[in-house]
Amino acid sequence: MNYLIKIRYKIWGAFLILSFLFAVSLQAQNSQNCTLIGHWSHGPSFAMTAMGKIFYFADGSNLRIMDFSDNKNPVELGRIATPAQLYAITIKGNYLFAMDSRESVTIFEISDPANPQEIKTIQFDGYSIDVKVNGDFLYILIGRKGLYIYDITDPANPVEKSLFPIDFGSGKFAVNNSHVFIPEYDSGFRIINIANPASPVEICKKDLGTKTQSIAVMGNYIYVPTSGYLRIFNIADPANPVEKGSYKGGSVGYDIALNGNYAYIVFSSNGLKIVDITDPQNPVKKGAFYTDRNAIQVVVSETTALVGLDGGGIYAFDIADPAIPTVIGHYGAGVALDVTVYGNYIYLANQLQGLRIIDKSDPANLVEVKQISTPGILNEVVLSGSYAYAADGWRGIRIYNVSDPVNPVETATMRAHRRAEAIVVTGSTAFVADADSGLRIIDVSDPANPSEISSVLFPGNANGVAIESNYAFVATQKGLRIINIADLSNPSEVGFFETTDWTYNVAIDSHYAYIANYDNGLRIIDWADPTNPVEVGAFNINWGYAMDVVIKGHFAYMADGSRGLSVIDITDPTNPVGAGYYDTYGFGSGITIDENYIYLADEWDGVYILQFNDPGTTIENPKTTTISDKFELKQNFPNPFNPETKIEYQISVPATVKFSIYDIQGRLIKALNQGHQIPGNYHVSWDGRTQNGYRVNSGVYFYQIEIIPSDSNLPKETSRKKMILLK
Repeated sequence: MNYLIKIRYKIWGAFLILSFLFAVSLQAQNSQNCTLIGHWSHGPSFAMTAMGKIFYFADGSNLRIMDFSDNKNPVELGRIATPAQLYAITIKGNYLFAMDSRESVTIFEISDPANPQEIKTIQFDGYSIDVKVNGDFLYILIGRKGLYIYDITDPANPVEKSLFPIDFGSGKFAVNNSHVFIPEYDSGFRIINIANPASPVEICKKDLGTKTQSIAVMGNYIYVPTSGYLRIFNIADPANPVEKGSYKGGSVGYDIALNGNYAYIVFSSNGLKIVDITDPQNPVKKGAFYTDRNAIQVVVSETTALVGLDGGGIYAFDIADPAIPTVIGHYGAGVALDVTVYGNYIYLANQLQGLRIIDKSDPANLVEVKQISTPGILNEVVLSGSYAYAADGWRGIRIYNVSDPVNPVETATMRAHRRAEAIVVTGSTAFVADADSGLRIIDVSDPANPSEISSVLFPGNANGVAIESNYAFVATQKGLRIINIADLSNPSEVGFFETTDWTYNVAIDSHYAYIANYDNGLRIIDWADPTNPVEVGAFNINWGYAMDVVIKGHFAYMADGSRGLSVIDITDPTNPVGAGYYDTYGFGSGITIDENYIYLADEWDGVYILQFNDPGTTIENPKTTTISDKFELKQNFPNPFNPETKIEYQISVPATVKFSIYDIQGRLIKALNQGHQIPGNYHVSWDGRTQNGYRVNSGVYFYQIEIIPSDSNLPKETSRKKMILLK
């Protein structure tokens, strides 16, 4: 199941508040008839900070606290179980301030890292961007709102002093005793005078004509990473900053940290650059480390640096000699997309972090035994005999001999026509869902020398595949396609069931096909006549997103996006009913069953091992509705797109409609306000440009609709979805 497509999850919903734990433990979740057996809780990190030799960084559902006093032997001091994805962290003495995707900042008392205590949560209406502490004041940057300033003389009782409004996209800001320096995503930066925290005043707005995503300040200079450069400004007169020096770094500058006479900058695909800034007018490269994935964040303290990678994973470096940064460790994980089990081992498709093999001999104590980096985006992995077959995105198929799971050996690779999204192996044949190149059929009788037998091209992106008898069932962007494979060298499409939303995967049981149909949940198709598939039943959880499905007995087990796991009784396929669920920390994306356990890949939080307890009774199938009875926001099309995409929506009451585009860090990219509209069907288009007309990079973006009904008795409502710009 491919990341570039499956990433349309919601990370903006409300999450259950969890308890705080020192070690990884089994966390109580909102569930029914499902029990947590084990949890490998590692995932992407978007937040990190340090104080002295103590570093704090997000790792899936945990905020980890580690002591790097001895770089060769770092010691974990504690973990905090977090209720939502962390975006930023800052420290003041014994207090930690954590900003998360719920648009909130939570304050923890951490004098005892093994037993952190939650003090207070501050809630906002907007998008979390960044948080900083300076002296007795807390500075919180919220998209669509602006910069909040709080007096935290008493951290347990923060007092709001002011709000400085900011309309458009901002990034990681910097603060000193008198000013706040805020990067403007596609233009330059702003300087706000905070001498009076109750009445901040903008004194400068500098247009650089290029992207600026972060900023750092030291003494009379600010350091601004931009597209390709580090630019240095003298701020002796903050109202009139003067550019004094620059350093050419390569790709887009994402983040910067200052330590002594050195600037540590991450330049996306160029990794970490260490620049000597002893003379700000003549910055000189001192050292570098080219990361295997795009570098997007950095934090430095004393002789240690952490560098965060796009899609997950953190490098730890010893920088005692800045000319030679030395890797001392690797933490965190990527986005968990799919999972399979064989023997005592879990095989996890970990997106940009490749294949991870986890020993499950003791389900309550899961231990990773091997990580294999792959050059593409690892979407799915299946086992057949002693071989693992991995769908590695645009880098094709990779085959590993895993007879010894601790020491797997790659035996062969095979290029994709487009992108290998999913794979299934039956006997000596592999069937590959190859995005918009359709279905490929591969001879793997000799795993060291795979060869293509044939392929079938059809409209729409191929996302998943299942085999039954002489037919291949392909889940596509446009629905379910049925391919006759009686003659492997001459496959042909014989049937098609059209859907209005993306179909991500399919499972077959008898003459029924069970399809995971994203917004529309589980749909059940009778294919007794393959030329005329007919829908006979459906089950939808309004707050879930059907991503994957497996069948065992008379139950369908569904990776249900923001719902986590849904279990559906399909004793009567024409009347499926809910039988259980388990809400995970993030987004359920892939699923498999082995014996009595369910293995669920959660995009933000690793792998859950769950057990379903058949209650003998069922949960009522909720009424299927749109997002609201007042409007519906549809998925953009095409998706992925380049360079333009179309977004359709429907409203059924007169209302003012506001449309906004955001990047993955919550920064406003473009406003597409529609004004007042009467009931009807509408659409907007986005050409991949910012408010100022600059083209944005490839990546994940959010689009949001805000409906403000003319009838004041009706509440304002919003809805968000994700889209992929892929150049």
